[in-house]
Amino acid sequence: MNLHQFFSISSQYRLFDYVVCLALYLIAGLVGSYATPFCRTFRWDDASIRHPYGGKGTFPGWTLTPISLFPCVVYVVCEVLKTYLGSTEGGEEEGPASPTTDSVRVVIGSPTGEGEGFGEMRKGGWYSCVVNCHYWILTQFFSVAVTRFVVDLMKVYAGRLRPDFIARLEQEKITQDTIGKDLCLAARAGRLSFPSGHSGITFSAMLPLSFYLFSLLRGFPRVPNAYRRQRRQAQTVAPSFGIVVLAALPVAFAALVALSRTRDNRHHFSDIVCGSLLGCVAAFFAVCHNFEVNLLKGSLRPRTVVG
Repeated sequence: MNLHQFFSISSQYRLFDYVVCLALYLIAGLVGSYATPFCRTFRWDDASIRHPYGGKGTFPGWTLTPISLFPCVVYVVCEVLKTYLGSTEGGEEEGPASPTTDSVRVVIGSPTGEGEGFGEMRKGGWYSCVVNCHYWILTQFFSVAVTRFVVDLMKVYAGRLRPDFIARLEQEKITQDTIGKDLCLAARAGRLSFPSGHSGITFSAMLPLSFYLFSLLRGFPRVPNAYRRQRRQAQTVAPSFGIVVLAALPVAFAALVALSRTRDNRHHFSDIVCGSLLGCVAAFFAVCHNFEVNLLKGSLRPRTVVG
């Protein structure tokens, strides 16, 4: 393999994007673990930071890893089953590789809906399965990595005190009468309340899964006749309420995780709101960047690799 072939394959499969995601995640981990947070002053009688320590919490930190990776398992399993069932039925697998999907499509967030499809998608079958898995996994990595990067930097810069900050100081044998102790270096984790990392990462992981389920069930608006979309009387077909509910289940789980952080006295309510919004924005941007809507089928298909 020469250098030209290497860059061609790297561009086609967006290997550099995976490297960027990994770099963002590692930098965020280093900053979140070792950087000194802003030393915010406080009063010992401040009721907002005198809540009891909640222990490990409903969802400990280690649970974020399986939460972030679980959607990737769903993508692979569903795409393999979809391709296998399509091939055993004797019909050509219609997905992003099907030529019929090129008739009508619109790019999410684009008023014109213009754009070229992934050139090799016309091969169909198992190749389309690999492409779909690749794009959804990349979307998942991008969403989670960007969210963690932004959240960890904001945590260190803001230095907001957690609701159980005083209890954390007491665990380190520090009280109001303690003398000769640098409080800026004490209870470091207690100074990382804003924004909520659990809320941000969970929403950034679960929202792409909701988009995927909505696409898998063809819940996006559809135009039955490709040529009718140019006429005023063209009508889109709305998805059933059951599809909407099923696709929203991952988001409901993300909301459950976010709210648990207030019950465990880990975050103020405004912390989880900001973290949740950051996760949603990152997830929506990742999906919009990598996918477009196929109006014929009411599903998402990968975009073109440009450059």
